[in-house]
Amino acid sequence: SFEAATGKPGKVLELTVGDDGLPVSWSARHRRAAAIVPAGDELEVQFIDADAGKTIGRHAVNQNGGIPTVRFAAGNRDRAAIITQAGVFVVNPLNARLVRSFTPANAENGVRGDISPDGRLVALGTNPLSVWEVATGKKRLTVEGVPSCEQIVFSADGRFLASWTSAGNVAVVDLRTG
Repeated sequence: SFEAATGKPGKVLELTVGDDGLPVSWSARHRRAAAIVPAGDELEVQFIDADAGKTIGRHAVNQNGGIPTVRFAAGNRDRAAIITQAGVFVVNPLNARLVRSFTPANAENGVRGDISPDGRLVALGTNPLSVWEVATGKKRLTVEGVPSCEQIVFSADGRFLASWTSAGNVAVVDLRTG
């Protein structure tokens, strides 16, 4: 971590993760990391509590889904989204238990996405952009004006969704009105 005002290094956290070049995600608010590690023929997402320095949950992911990314719900320490090329798994990082999974249609370029700060919605960069409710597993919104996107991010208050394409096009969507 770094001090915001000075840029000087702050406390250094030593986390035991592999040196195989697979990604590690970090939640500064919850002081948890998610490391992607090989586990036989599969990959495993290991959720690590930085203060305790130990793994608190593990979730296996099929390698056919590519290398996953993990997004933490900023305002809900019990929700994280594991996003793979084949679909999305919403889990509780404390024990890595599955809360909900989504296998969206129209994901020909893989799945990109984000989880809302409160952990109640998942936005997926399918063709077109779609927003799903974690509690029910139902599609809440389809945004026809956003045919495909490279990245997606929720606003800090969860009211808006920003997405952008490799061509540099940006869309900001009001989630209340679409």
